[in-house]
Amino acid sequence: MDVEHRSLPLGQVKPSKTYPLWLERILMIAFIVSLFVVPDMIRESLDGAFGLVSAWCLYPFIAVCFIELVGRWIQSFQS
Repeated sequence: MDVEHRSLPLGQVKPSKTYPLWLERILMIAFIVSLFVVPDMIRESLDGAFGLVSAWCLYPFIAVCFIELVGRWIQSFQS
């Protein structure tokens, strides 16, 4: 018994454009560089524990989420 397994109905796959991975790499390098600059600016503008938590916990979380959203936005144009 010879059965073909297909992941899509009728086996039709539409070729897509190549994804510009270099754009995400540039964003990640910019994020890594910003980790040395921005937290100090945040701690200077906010006093106490809130400034420390914002600089070392909240900022990296928001920045990574932003980079992920930009990456998905770029992917939406490519497909």
